[in-house]
Amino acid sequence: MVLAEALGDDVFRRMVKIYATDIDESALAQARQGTYKATDLQEISSSLREKYFEPAEDNFEFRRDLRRSILFGRHDLLKDPPISS
Repeated sequence: MVLAEALGDDVFRRMVKIYATDIDESALAQARQGTYKATDLQEISSSLREKYFEPAEDNFEFRRDLRRSILFGRHDLLKDPPISS
């Protein structure tokens, strides 16, 4: 959200790739869904919540068009080589 706010949605989608890694597959699966409970988002202003999250059943889902810029993958910092590109 910070980058999208600073750059604008169009530039963000065109130029930003975020590599989100974790060793925990279940944490990655949850992050890939981009779904949050209302209580998870209570610290976010209502204007940002309305701009970046869409209602999804009883939850909120981070906008899919922006989520496409995030690549999720398992990575063990102690065993796997650094991500080079």
